[in-house]
Amino acid sequence: MKIILFIKKKKPFSSKIISFVKIFSNEVKIVYVDNLKRIPKNINFNKFDFLISYLCPIKFKKNELIKIKQASINFHPGPPKYPGIGCFNYAIFNKDLSYGVTCHFMNEKIDNGKIIEVKKFYLTRNETIQSISYKSYSNMYKLFLKIFKKLIKGKKIYKFTKHRWSKKYYTKKDFNNFLKIKIRNPKIERYLRSTVFKNYKSPIIKVGQYELHNK
Repeated sequence: MKIILFIKKKKPFSSKIISFVKIFSNEVKIVYVDNLKRIPKNINFNKFDFLISYLCPIKFKKNELIKIKQASINFHPGPPKYPGIGCFNYAIFNKDLSYGVTCHFMNEKIDNGKIIEVKKFYLTRNETIQSISYKSYSNMYKLFLKIFKKLIKGKKIYKFTKHRWSKKYYTKKDFNNFLKIKIRNPKIERYLRSTVFKNYKSPIIKVGQYELHNK
């Protein structure tokens, strides 16, 4: 059994995964992707039975994936409801009270392959990006251990699941548009018109516990 793991080293719980996987050094090759913009050309995909992508921001090509002998697997830090980018943000904005992380087979499209398992957990009404991301990475770590142990023991990792990806895929463009908030409020608009001036200190706007200003 030969496994190649592509992992972002600087993410929460990644160090625990790396320490655990190193126990199986004869079976597993680790590729750190923190500073990579593309997959290294010297990797021979034909050598491996399984490919695991863990928070890997690089899209794999079809001709790379088809060389893997058995399957390529990805761990997504969101539920099937939010394939793509910005899953934490959309869940908070939409007032979701449940969330989850997803393990799925990979194909040439991002967050599109058949779903292996979803690990669900509840959210509170006052979640922040920090709190929901921590919960996600914690649960994804547990899901990784469960799936990885099955692979090492030669057990089947797939069983029929009712989970399906949302038809809406969230792109980087979608997320950038999400960040452009349009508020039609004459008083705020008048305030900004009377305070904003190029190359001068900008006004500080307080909204609840949040403070917004340009640096």
